[in-house]
Amino acid sequence: MRWRSFEIPDGELHFRFSTSGGPGGQHANKANTRVELVWEVMETTSFTPQEKKMLEQELGATVRIVVNESRSQTRNREIACERLSQKVDKALQKKSKRKPTRPSRASKKRRLESKRRRGDLKRQRQSPNQNDFYLSCKSMFVTICLRQNIKSYSINKKQISTEDLKSLINFSGEYKSD
Repeated sequence: MRWRSFEIPDGELHFRFSTSGGPGGQHANKANTRVELVWEVMETTSFTPQEKKMLEQELGATVRIVVNESRSQTRNREIACERLSQKVDKALQKKSKRKPTRPSRASKKRRLESKRRRGDLKRQRQSPNQNDFYLSCKSMFVTICLRQNIKSYSINKKQISTEDLKSLINFSGEYKSD
């Protein structure tokens, strides 16, 4: 049989016929309309050794196609031959190698932003710990001092101005000592 760019001799194709079963009444039970096509890849004379190797890697040593779509044996035989042709064509196509590319700046930014959002969400689910409470108290204290124009405050018997207090306490919760 001749297909597209290759020709497989009819002697290399082995057909078996059987009853298809299913709906169709007496015709389905008596007529051998189901077609099974078997083709041995390595025994073919239609392809070069390299093409045979490619076909064997993609399709295996034996290609088996079963068709019982039509009530006609000849139509099922044609469908089986068409499917074999499609499989061989697809197996013989050269697959282009993937060219590795680097991620773009925007994609890196999106990835990091989504990671940050995910981390924030997970942090919100945690119960607050003592350090978080301490940090919020310190920042509220500085805010109150600034709003009420308190010029200085005594901590550990030392007079500290509000500006010094702001510089001593950064809002990450760390206390800077002199």
